[in-house]
Amino acid sequence: MRDLIKLGLVIVVFACVGWVAAKIVERQDEQAKLAAQVAQAAQEAAENAYREPFQAAFASADGQQILTQCREATNAAFSYYHPPQALALAADRVDVYVYQGDSPQSLLRLSCSADGLSEARVDHPLKAFLAVEADDRERGNPNLWGEMGMLLRTLPLPLASIELLARPDDGSIIRRSIRLQAQGWQIEVEPPDAPAFARLSTSDTLLAGHSELGEQNAPLPMPVPEYPRRQWAADSSEAFAFLDQELPEAIKASIAGMRIDDDQIELVIAGPVPGQNFAYATIAYDAWGSATTWLYPYDTPPSFGGATGVSLAQVRQRFDQACAARTGCSADSHFSIAFYSCASDREGHWQLHVQ
Repeated sequence: MRDLIKLGLVIVVFACVGWVAAKIVERQDEQAKLAAQVAQAAQEAAENAYREPFQAAFASADGQQILTQCREATNAAFSYYHPPQALALAADRVDVYVYQGDSPQSLLRLSCSADGLSEARVDHPLKAFLAVEADDRERGNPNLWGEMGMLLRTLPLPLASIELLARPDDGSIIRRSIRLQAQGWQIEVEPPDAPAFARLSTSDTLLAGHSELGEQNAPLPMPVPEYPRRQWAADSSEAFAFLDQELPEAIKASIAGMRIDDDQIELVIAGPVPGQNFAYATIAYDAWGSATTWLYPYDTPPSFGGATGVSLAQVRQRFDQACAARTGCSADSHFSIAFYSCASDREGHWQLHVQ
C-alpha cells in the first residue's frame, strides 16, 4: 500500500512539475508575443512620424511647400550638401538627382513622395557630355532648387511636370515642361536646341496620364533606366563574382578586411600596392555596384581589417570554410553579419550570422 501511495505521490509531483513548466513556457511565449507586438507598434509609430511631414506637404497641393519639404529631406539624407544635377517636380513626386560616388557616370536619384524618400541609381542623362576630367563635375553647381521655386511662381499652371537638368559640360540649365491636354502631351524645352534626354520624373500621375492617352497620343520621352539593385548579404556568390570582375588585379591581391551588408560592400586594402601610395585604403560599393569610396587612404588599419592583405581568392576560400562550419549556412543564405577581419596575432577569419 505504501508503495502505491509513494507511486501516486510521484505521479502527482511530476504532473505538477509538468503543469508548472507548461505554464512557464506559456508565460514566456506570451511575453515574447507581447514584446514583438510592442516592437512592431513602436516601429509603425516611428514610420508614421517619419511620413507625417511628407503627407502634410503633398496633401497641401502647394508646390512651394512640397519643394521645401523634399529639399530639406534630401539634404538631411547626406552628411554634407549634394547639389542637385537634375530636378523633376510633379503633383505627387519630386525626383532629385545628385552625384554620389567616385564616378560622374551615374547619379543617385532620391524620389520624394507622401511615403517619404526612396533611392535608385541611373546613368547620367547627358552622359555623352561629361567632361573627361572627373573633377570638372565640381565646377559650377547651378541652384536648381531656387530655379524650380522661381518657375512655380512664373510658369502658367497647371503643369504635369517640370524638369531641370544641369549640363555637365558648361553648367547651363535645360528646362522641360510637360502639360496634359486633350490631344496629348504638350512638351516645351528651353533652350529649344538643347540635347535630348530621358524623362526625369517618376510621377505616378504622369504615368497614369500616359496610360490614359495611349501610346500613340502620348509621346513622352522614355524614362531614364535604373541600375539593378542588389542585396549583397543575400547572395554572397554574386558579391564575390562582382568584386572579382570590378577590382584591379593589384587590389585583389591585398584584401585585409571585408564587410558584406544588404546594400553595401566595404573593403580594406593593405599596402603596398603597385602604382598606389597608401599604407591602407578603403573601397565601398553601394547596392547598385557603384563605388562610393575608392582607395580612401589611412596611415593605420581603419576600424576593421588586418595588418596584411591576402588575395580575394583566399578571402573567398576562408568564407566558404567558415560557412561550411556553420549549420544551415550556404552561399544562398541571407546573412545579418558577414564580416572578415583579423587580430594582429592570427590570420583573417569570417564572422557569419545567418538571418
